[in-house]
Amino acid sequence: MLFSRRALLFSGTAAAGLTAVGVPVSVLPAAAPGFQLLSQGEVHMVSAVGEAFFPADSALGVSFLDVDLPLLVDTLLTEELDPVVQPVFRYLLRAIDAGTFASRGATFVSLSLEDRRAVLDTWSDNAVFPRRLAHDALKSVLGMAFFNAPAVTDRIGWSPTCHGAAS
Repeated sequence: MLFSRRALLFSGTAAAGLTAVGVPVSVLPAAAPGFQLLSQGEVHMVSAVGEAFFPADSALGVSFLDVDLPLLVDTLLTEELDPVVQPVFRYLLRAIDAGTFASRGATFVSLSLEDRRAVLDTWSDNAVFPRRLAHDALKSVLGMAFFNAPAVTDRIGWSPTCHGAAS
């Protein structure tokens, strides 16, 4: 029997909230080889979401593959963001995967790109506010990692220094 979306959203939100205040909900798996934080499953999830957000055929001409998005997200979570974000983000990935399984009978990573985009579009809808917040948090973390990648900043011509500054 599949869970209702409401029960799944409540469970995911409760788990993320408990984790945010330091209550362990479940044991998170060890980091994948070459990663500081993200497990192998989380690396696959970040890649699957990254492909939906930053595909190879984008107008920008730089994709999630070109910047090794999972490694950038791992580095962002471990070296830049507050450590309280780490487990919340990891549980968020699980909530999206579990929600997809509950609603579609398949894990998020096993869906086609078109279906993954449809799932993310559903999560971005304002109809269910906690789900929208989860989508925005996911998009923010992946966006920070992607848009700070040198290949992307070079492509858009962004420089961290002022042009024409006195020498």
